[in-house]
Amino acid sequence: MKDIHVFGISTPVGQSFKELLFKLSSESNIFLYSRKGEPYIKLDLESPNTSILGNFKRKSAIVSFAPIWHITTFFKYLNSFDKNFFENIDSVIVISSSSVITKRFSTNDYDKNLYSKLLYSENYLTSLSNKFNFKLCIIRPTLIYGKINNYVDQNISKIGKLMKIIPVIFIPKKTGLRQPIHIKQLSEVVFNIYDLLKENKNISYCENIAVGGDNTISYFEMISLIRDNLVKTKIIRYCWIIKIPNKLFYLLTFPIYFISPKFFDSLLRMQVNLSGFTCCSNITNKKPKTFPVENI
Repeated sequence: MKDIHVFGISTPVGQSFKELLFKLSSESNIFLYSRKGEPYIKLDLESPNTSILGNFKRKSAIVSFAPIWHITTFFKYLNSFDKNFFENIDSVIVISSSSVITKRFSTNDYDKNLYSKLLYSENYLTSLSNKFNFKLCIIRPTLIYGKINNYVDQNISKIGKLMKIIPVIFIPKKTGLRQPIHIKQLSEVVFNIYDLLKENKNISYCENIAVGGDNTISYFEMISLIRDNLVKTKIIRYCWIIKIPNKLFYLLTFPIYFISPKFFDSLLRMQVNLSGFTCCSNITNKKPKTFPVENI
């Protein structure tokens, strides 16, 4: 039996994974880490210290929901301090982002830096896995949404908040495809992969897997479903979604570029297909679910 160490437990997906872990796992030694500490083990992955080494005395699996560059910093520290640390690491599962695919050719500095950090971190972890021979799975989710306890996503929730204060939203007439994945779906994907690696089963999608929800919908369909869900749950009375020609939309919104190139790039991506990823049900072997899986 292996120990399991979970980093980034305070994230929405981390919280959902924790519920699955305590419900379905037979592991007796479970270590949960958070930068904030209580009720978890306090650990800042960007400023680690040697005291953490005492927790890794047995064969261990690591699952990280923290930003992938944080776990890379942590591993770099351990590699420079004590290379023997990796002798007890059996498998590592980390959450990256589909941005390493979709933002490769972004023009704004924020997205370019994000792409570089993601790619560097993935390559570093892969090289470390090859060097010390531990199993590695890098999961690249797209458009995570959902809430659990007091934790909420920073994607779909923002659209919902916008609809609460603005009764009319204008979008381009032609929009691209999306494949949103709920935090519970993603946590099930992670747990399934963790379970397979624990049993030393070969899985074809390791090392890298881009994963999304079970149904592919247009951006317009996505925000319409968000609106309908908010109306159904009486969070908003209504929000009109009005399509305008793409050229007119981007002509009207172009001044935003001078204020926030990052935000303007996000508007441009409305017409881009950000889909075609592995459906989560293909990994979990569960019945496909439609968007939204739960109330927004």
